[in-house]
Amino acid sequence: MAMLAEAVIFFDRRLATDFAYIRKRAGQLASKQRYISAQLLALIEDGLWLRNAAIANSAAKRLADALRHIPQVKMHFPADANVLFVEMPKALADSLLANGHEFYHWPLLGQDVYRLVASFNTTESEVDSFVDDCKAIGL
Repeated sequence: MAMLAEAVIFFDRRLATDFAYIRKRAGQLASKQRYISAQLLALIEDGLWLRNAAIANSAAKRLADALRHIPQVKMHFPADANVLFVEMPKALADSLLANGHEFYHWPLLGQDVYRLVASFNTTESEVDSFVDDCKAIGL
């Protein structure tokens, strides 16, 4: 994970023609840029970004596989990445939040839809705790 670092990747070089100028005009030139760049290099050079993504995706898949067995939770999309959109009763979501779980209400997909995000540091025990709490609350 990089702090304050973002990368723009152009697959078509023609689109990058004036990018340095546009970035400068937008005021996106940080002082001490080399410190920010060092974070990106650490992620890219040894494949750390790919290992982190694999861990996050695996955690999301583990969560999705377990949530499929809970009747009051419905998956909106397949678990193809580290983000899940699930539909669950508001009372269940409120109880999970009260138990310390963190996720986001996502009303763009429906009133009772929530966005669950796994990261490179999501542990199996955190996933299991979320699932266990869903089962225990069992509205």
